[in-house]
Amino acid sequence: MSPPIEAVQAKLGPYVEAIVACFRLGLEDYVREYASVRSVHSKRTQASLIHDHIVRRLQERFGFLSDAEGDLAVHRKGNLVQLIFRCGEFKLRIKKLGNGYRPKNIPTQTVINFNLQTSFDAIPEPINLYVGYRPRDDVSLVSSEIVCCCPNGNTMAWAWQVDKGDTDSDRTDNVIPLREKDAATKKKRRAKKRLTPEELEAKRKKEQDGDADEKGGPSG
Repeated sequence: MSPPIEAVQAKLGPYVEAIVACFRLGLEDYVREYASVRSVHSKRTQASLIHDHIVRRLQERFGFLSDAEGDLAVHRKGNLVQLIFRCGEFKLRIKKLGNGYRPKNIPTQTVINFNLQTSFDAIPEPINLYVGYRPRDDVSLVSSEIVCCCPNGNTMAWAWQVDKGDTDSDRTDNVIPLREKDAATKKKRRAKKRLTPEELEAKRKKEQDGDADEKGGPSG
């Protein structure tokens, strides 16, 4: 079950400005440092490089979990990097967001567990969130939307645009309404009707009769 957005806003609100600043700086780093070769980067390469630059800025601002002084810190577990609260209430993954504010993920079991709000490490029953950037177009990366969203299985329960401020009115106004089509990841395929043995035999006989007619040719 996904948490109410108000609870997340109340806890994460004091950190929103700093998180957004780290995203902006990371995006600016990428645009500046790869200006001459950016056109040859695949979307996957671009997203990976931007992720690393944003993570570096978050590390500088919040520190690692092992030596950070504040409640929020960066936690690295292998190649997986997350922002987490010491109390274990939240885990935030940094992602590029696409349609419906869904992250660009390969559906591994770890990702599925995360999206289902399943605890799979030492932190007990955390709230799993994505905080990511959503480019407005291919040119203006630096002005991307910065959004916090909550996975709920194959959909997003809610999305909160955090780069527009964090007063009480901002929190209400910046909740992004998700359309039904945007929230669903895939359209359900209609299952094919399973034929009975009698129907299969009738179909086979019909096909054989058709083949015989073609071989015999027109009668005259």
